[in-house]
Amino acid sequence: MSMPATAVRIRTLREDDYEPVIAALASWWGNDHVVRMLPRLFFRHFAATSLAAESGFGGEGDHEYGHEYRAVPAGFLVGILSSSVPGEAHAHFVGVAPQARGQGVGRALYSRFFEIAAERGCTRVTAVTSPANVGSQDFHARVGFRCVPAPGTQPSAPQVWKDWDGPGEDRVRFERDLAAS
Repeated sequence: MSMPATAVRIRTLREDDYEPVIAALASWWGNDHVVRMLPRLFFRHFAATSLAAESGFGGEGDHEYGHEYRAVPAGFLVGILSSSVPGEAHAHFVGVAPQARGQGVGRALYSRFFEIAAERGCTRVTAVTSPANVGSQDFHARVGFRCVPAPGTQPSAPQVWKDWDGPGEDRVRFERDLAAS
């Protein structure tokens, strides 16, 4: 079941969002590897620049039939304002529930993050994704990011940054100029 974008509310992430998001992540991606990329510290120390998209659509617990209403994660974005690179913000992790994909949830999360970053003096937002995650690469291009060329690559070559996130953790890097917003 897909959910209409109007059924989703974007709000600031809270530390108590950690358990529901972590519980959802393994099922959204089908593995536990992604869970290790998102320790609780992001929910505690970067909550003011991070976002949750929530919906009342959770299957069981449908409030129309007298059951308790329960908001469920439709997506989230963990964002960081760099304290080392002036003017730069970074989207550390973006996730959207499979039933919410293609409904504007990811775009809404990024739009709000761009606003927050700009309000706090940032001029650029960066992000990374796995070279194998072509869907994520395409999504980032659609919301205005451009690939950051990897050292020594030709423009037509894949822009893979070897070992960017540690040994064997290659990434495709993106950046978006906020003046283009």
